[in-house]
Amino acid sequence: KTQTSLVKGYPTTEAGWMKFDVSSIPDGATINSVEFHGYVNATNYPYWNINPVTVDPVSATPSALYTDIMAESASGYYLYRSEGSTFSTGWKVHALTGNANANLQAALAQNWFAIGIMDRDASTSYYIGFDGWNEANKPYLVIDYTYVPPYNWLTLDGTGSASGTVLPAGNNQISVGFNAGSLAAGTYTAGIRITSNDPDQPQVLIPCTLNISNDKNLNLTVLLEGLLNGPGTMRKAQGTSGDQYPGTVADQVTVELREAANYSNVVYSAANVNLNTDGTASLLIPAANSGPYYVTIKHRNSIETTTALPLSFAGADIIYNFTTAASQAYGSNLHQAGSNFVIFGGDVNQDGSVDTGDMTPVDNDAGSFAGGYLPTDINGDGTVDTGDITVIDNNAASFTGKITP
Repeated sequence: KTQTSLVKGYPTTEAGWMKFDVSSIPDGATINSVEFHGYVNATNYPYWNINPVTVDPVSATPSALYTDIMAESASGYYLYRSEGSTFSTGWKVHALTGNANANLQAALAQNWFAIGIMDRDASTSYYIGFDGWNEANKPYLVIDYTYVPPYNWLTLDGTGSASGTVLPAGNNQISVGFNAGSLAAGTYTAGIRITSNDPDQPQVLIPCTLNISNDKNLNLTVLLEGLLNGPGTMRKAQGTSGDQYPGTVADQVTVELREAANYSNVVYSAANVNLNTDGTASLLIPAANSGPYYVTIKHRNSIETTTALPLSFAGADIIYNFTTAASQAYGSNLHQAGSNFVIFGGDVNQDGSVDTGDMTPVDNDAGSFAGGYLPTDINGDGTVDTGDITVIDNNAASFTGKITP
């Protein structure tokens, strides 16, 4: 290892090496061909080889590296050349043969591939030298490979491709599907290539990214008394100009995970969780949280309500339905409304009970004809009136309050 950059095949004591970064090629790719590009900066009638290198040339001892390079001087080489007297300096391009494809393919896992440069002549009069990493004309490899991912997470109309005709001023809809399947956690990238006969832009590449985490899915079903609008459904909370939230979102809740042995200890909390009109709410829980935990639901004008028992979070999917029976809540603290069980409404000041402390602000807002997305609007219709007062009256009369472990 007498050179910092130059690569020399100078008999009878010098052999050179090159180490290439192949980390951009996916592991598992099939190597179809390897082409060497190197700039010869010194030469005289060389009989030279490009040979395999099995050791890491950076960390190997000089003697071990030299032995490794010279081992394939007569057979097992990637390139075997006997140049004439007219062989000159400049760029040289050669296809690497032998086991080059297989060896590079095996080297993908280590992210580097090395080759050795040697001259077979027994005289110091004949030699070959190449520019290295620190010269202007750096050597490089042109590698042709094929990679078929071991998964199909991105689909077009359910397959790998789609085609059709787009009329002038028209459009053609294609369904793009993402399916994580059994993929490991991580970030996966791909692209959708659109090819057309458009003379201005015949090809468009749309990048796609799939992020997979180890987070767990918590799927809840919760109905709120104030927003109840028939069996198994809720109205959308109204603001000053209509629906407060877009789509199927009825309102938002806070979901807390509380320690089974110490309910006062909140392990994880998620605010502004969308609660749909059918009572469903889904959120991701960090993978580190394995439980068991009580799951507590908080809403801006409803009674804090907790699962009857702590839930295990050991699996990837946790499902809980508060609406099927009063016993689904701790202390059976749910109100039966027809075939559904719903979380009590009316806790405007969020002190854990429905009483005069909640009635006063509702009375005041009703008297001033207040409207909009307000805590005092128990039924979420956008106005504060007798419809809200009735809920508080009924629940205050039955001494409704939160029940927790």
